[in-house]
Amino acid sequence: MTAKYPHAARDQDEVLGNLKALTVETARQAFAKTPFAVRILLTSLGGPGRGLVHMRGNVPSDREPSERAELANFYGACSNIDLASGKFGRARQLNVAQDTVVCFTSDCGQQLGSQGLDGAEVAFEESVRIPLAIRYPRKLKPEARDLASQVDIMPTLLTLCGMEIPAGVQGQDLFGKEPREVAFAEGKFGEPDEWRMLVRGYDKLIANRRARLRTFLILRRSL
Repeated sequence: MTAKYPHAARDQDEVLGNLKALTVETARQAFAKTPFAVRILLTSLGGPGRGLVHMRGNVPSDREPSERAELANFYGACSNIDLASGKFGRARQLNVAQDTVVCFTSDCGQQLGSQGLDGAEVAFEESVRIPLAIRYPRKLKPEARDLASQVDIMPTLLTLCGMEIPAGVQGQDLFGKEPREVAFAEGKFGEPDEWRMLVRGYDKLIANRRARLRTFLILRRSL
């Protein structure tokens, strides 16, 4: 929301989050009056999922029964969110689709038993690799980008809307002249198991407090 990483964000920073959070139906009513800027929260309590559930290959076998039920519930939530998203199609009747920037993303992924973990905010791909799709037919052509970060969302949207980017942000416009070569992330900031991650291409470097301590000890021994 501030286009800054947790260690740099401050309470007084300008945020994208001062937009009103609306439900699907209320957002559709807002589309009738331009210009508009809304943040739509697509949330669901989930389940029940239907059909076959394919577990990830890195879920421990002893956790498979319980995680299979949790995954079915998660798929049910995704299905409910898909139905809510489909209601936006009716906004085409207002002839605003071509001139509206639409950004679809998430705050995090879910482990769902992968690596023997539940929840999120860990440096594994299941948690940190999330969807990000930005649509603006008037200015953008379909393309794919390998790396992006959540701090890039604010400057990208503000640039597309012709607005000034606040000073001090750490993200960049994803459609600028220089594509990002690396992606940085940090989690559980200020907690004992805080971690930081750097991704470049297919390589990932993860550091935590324990890893930094081990590095220091190795250096001391070498001296």
